[in-house]
Amino acid sequence: MQLSAYYNFSHVVFANRNQEMNAHVGRLKFLYMYNTKLSFSSFLQYNSVNNVTVANFCLRYNPKEGNDLYVVYNEIRPTSDYVDNGLDEHQFLNRIFQVKYVYTFQL
Repeated sequence: MQLSAYYNFSHVVFANRNQEMNAHVGRLKFLYMYNTKLSFSSFLQYNSVNNVTVANFCLRYNPKEGNDLYVVYNEIRPTSDYVDNGLDEHQFLNRIFQVKYVYTFQL
């Protein structure tokens, strides 16, 4: 099992334009490998510049060598500070569900 966190704060000053900006980016990653055949990973991110949160979840199943099945879910949601087309934090900007099967063969 792996768990990692990341946080970055940037304060940017544009002196010639008399403007400044604060940027907060936070990430959380999680990986759990039940065994060599089954694993689960997730990635969560907050970005104050774009005012969005991103979530990614992936389940990987490897029934035998050269075969992989992936089930992936991605979602991007606005935060309460997001201002565009009247969306609020309970709606989403992008949502994807994917199922992918990989079979490796030799010629």
